[in-house]
Amino acid sequence: MACVAWDYRLPDDQAIPDEDLATWAPVAERWLWKLTGRRYGLCYMTAEIELRPVFTLVHPHPALEIRLPPVVNTVEEVRVESVALAAEDWRFVNGCLERTDGARWVATDLGDIEVDYIRGIAPPDDAAPALGELIDQLWRGQTGTKGCRLPERVQSITRQGVQMALLDPFDFLERGLTGLGKVDQFIAADNPHQQTTPPRVFSPSRHMRINLVGRAIPTP
Repeated sequence: MACVAWDYRLPDDQAIPDEDLATWAPVAERWLWKLTGRRYGLCYMTAEIELRPVFTLVHPHPALEIRLPPVVNTVEEVRVESVALAAEDWRFVNGCLERTDGARWVATDLGDIEVDYIRGIAPPDDAAPALGELIDQLWRGQTGTKGCRLPERVQSITRQGVQMALLDPFDFLERGLTGLGKVDQFIAADNPHQQTTPPRVFSPSRHMRINLVGRAIPTP
């Protein structure tokens, strides 16, 4: 699954080598993602939807809508039997995919319905300076550069290298906070109850099966 990297803004007086940025930016992003309840981030997905025929009196017709798993940011393309529908022939409203061309979603033996979409919520603007500060501090801790304000245990772990990327920040950050002003303000504003996962409510119809597959970020 390919996800879009978060934007970040480093402190004004700090220049970090590109190779170190490539190492620590993804680590800091994953930390901030976890510490804000795994809410933010945009990932490219394909939903493979298999409809099952409905023969009951309650549902005597083909499906009028298809409810996609949350959280859908943008639906990019819809294909039926591997053929893309025109953009004006469908719409995505309130979590549901609807036909606007007078047709219905039907179950066939010729292929599933496929939906290319972007899942997730874009990080808010105040994530950029918070992420930049965290990148800077992780880099300082790893290189021993003066000015690292992270907790001592975190500093000692960062000096062991990128294996810290595999650790859960909640294991050693008290109350989900880092001691860094911009970072903690962002966490407190966006995850005041220190949730570790976003709330999820999704009840797919028993008349369909949905398989989610990650896909590569399209090239411009």
